[in-house]
Amino acid sequence: MYIRQGIKSFILFGVFLISYIFLFLLIFIFKYVSPLELFSPDRLYDRSVDVIPFYTIYSYLSGKLNVSPIIVMTNILGNIILFIPLGVYVQLLKKDKKISISMGIVFLTSVLVEMFQFIFGIGATDIDDIILNSLGGLIGILVYRVLSLIFKDEEKVRLTIVVTGLIVILLAITFKVLLFYIFGLRIRLLP
Repeated sequence: MYIRQGIKSFILFGVFLISYIFLFLLIFIFKYVSPLELFSPDRLYDRSVDVIPFYTIYSYLSGKLNVSPIIVMTNILGNIILFIPLGVYVQLLKKDKKISISMGIVFLTSVLVEMFQFIFGIGATDIDDIILNSLGGLIGILVYRVLSLIFKDEEKVRLTIVVTGLIVILLAITFKVLLFYIFGLRIRLLP
């Protein structure tokens, strides 16, 4: 009985992890260019670097940048939200559950994403993205910690995370589809 339940949980967890990795790559790495165009000599390369902490966030929130509030919130919240699952997974997959080590992994992952964007010219490299991504990872780590205190069983924590994650993904997709098909609005829920 317990073996069958463990296998179901592991399969659900694996499907969710693979979906998250795919979504992560699609949004962060291939947001402006398809994987097939990545090495094409004919594509446009977009490289910009911002190393001043909180400059972009301040520019967004103060109105210095002339962009819509939806873009501002999508950019800020999207960078946070997309790294929450990474924080959860780092805690879930590691034996050593120290917050500092998990934050180091989240931080390095964010730095690698920004370096990849710069090297391949597929987006802006911004210290604010690293800050927001790290905040999202920290939230994920804390979510895992709270769930561990509530359930005290790793299997229950894993199942709760997977089911909650699947519900959130389905709701986001449903919301986007409804907006597009009912109202004709084409929005990006994430950056």
